[in-house]
Amino acid sequence: MENSKPRYDPDSEGWQKLDEIGYPALMGLIWRKPEAEGALYGLPATPEILNKNGRVHGWALLGLVDHALGHTARYFGIGEKKATIQLDTQFIGAPEDGDFLVARGFLVRRTRSILFMRCEVTVGDRLIATANGIWKLLGV
Repeated sequence: MENSKPRYDPDSEGWQKLDEIGYPALMGLIWRKPEAEGALYGLPATPEILNKNGRVHGWALLGLVDHALGHTARYFGIGEKKATIQLDTQFIGAPEDGDFLVARGFLVRRTRSILFMRCEVTVGDRLIATANGIWKLLGV
């Protein structure tokens, strides 16, 4: 599938490559851009993460959301090991080859052993997905 859209260059806009291992490394190149409160997480839509319809596969969106929320929890000083126990995602748009997906995570509430999180994924001004999740703080 040939892409006529120019690829976004995150490096030129202050994004930093994350050096990931394991599953996140298999997802493709994930980028991070610090903000006043937290950070943004980006994933370029490349042919490797597209479905047969030429759109970003749902697993790639879910992986980006899960990854962004895990990093968001770490940013807010929640360094304990944690595990996703629920992730509800609503797919709103269908990103395609050449798009740059941006995930912004939010900590909604923290109890002694549970984190309540939410996330929005955009491409430019277009909302692509929203998600709500619950993380268990391990060892608590």
